[in-house]
Amino acid sequence: MNTDAFFYAGLYNFTVTADDEAAFIMDGVTYLDTRGTGSSGKTFNFQVNMWQGNHHVEVLYREYTQVAYIYVNWVIAGGQPAPVPPPPPTPPPSNNCQPVSASSVVTKYGDYTPCIQQGLHQSKCFVSDGAWDSPNMGSIEMEPQIVIWGNCTEGTVQNFPQSCDPNVPQKAYRCSKTWAGWFPN
Repeated sequence: MNTDAFFYAGLYNFTVTADDEAAFIMDGVTYLDTRGTGSSGKTFNFQVNMWQGNHHVEVLYREYTQVAYIYVNWVIAGGQPAPVPPPPPTPPPSNNCQPVSASSVVTKYGDYTPCIQQGLHQSKCFVSDGAWDSPNMGSIEMEPQIVIWGNCTEGTVQNFPQSCDPNVPQKAYRCSKTWAGWFPN
């Protein structure tokens, strides 16, 4: 198990209890390792003087037989709970200029959300509306897989950027007969 956790500067009390074995590693430094010591179920306490900022915390855990548990906790020395950290910084704007797919698409030919979520071909979510001129399963299966999901009009062609570089030409995509998205033309 691992995480990046924010700590204010100060002395912290750490507690680890595990059945059977555990190791506690922070910023690449091992502060506790009970592997191979026969210390199953014992509680270990240790202190670490922390500088303010994010620290990488890693807990290794091993269970051999029967009961299995691990508890890991920390508080600022003196028993006070750690203050709430400030919110994380706002991520920089994305430099990805490629088209973004919709996370959910519903057309008269079905709900394509499961296909989007599972990376499936649009034929797996296609439902015929029964009209005489509507597409059939065979024609949908013959289409390439949709790569840009979003409502569109069957047969239309649209150009989408492939890069943030204006010298890279846009690429043409054709709308699926399902009206659920675009595949390379």
